[in-house]
Amino acid sequence: MLELKIGLFIILLSVSSKVRFYLPYSPVPVTFQTLVVYLSVLFLGRKALYLQLSYIMLGILGAPVFSAGVGIMYLAGPTGGYILGFLFASLLLVKLVPLRKSLLWFILCFSLADLVILISGLLWIVFITRLSFSKALYIGIMP
Repeated sequence: MLELKIGLFIILLSVSSKVRFYLPYSPVPVTFQTLVVYLSVLFLGRKALYLQLSYIMLGILGAPVFSAGVGIMYLAGPTGGYILGFLFASLLLVKLVPLRKSLLWFILCFSLADLVILISGLLWIVFITRLSFSKALYIGIMP
């Protein structure tokens, strides 16, 4: 049953990556993937980490799960840091979400997770493009 849930969430994560739009000033698409990451933690708990690892491995191995490319070289592009940020955000959420069961707590947890994803993506953009921090902030966070 667990494998089926993880498989379904991999499909959801892949489909949500294809529902994207680009802003004219950014190479990073806006997608619905973070929503699926958050839902996976709610439905799978700690097993959401397996989902993120499986998703990343499938993409590295060539499955068309990423937004607009495949393989390890896609992770070396401007969106790689965000994809790795999904794993970091899941790690954070599986620790924090079970602590309380209130709407305010969930909002705080998911806001922190979003910050983790954005910072991971921002740092990756700075690293691979050698852009200034402010320029990377403009193209990587502002969208």
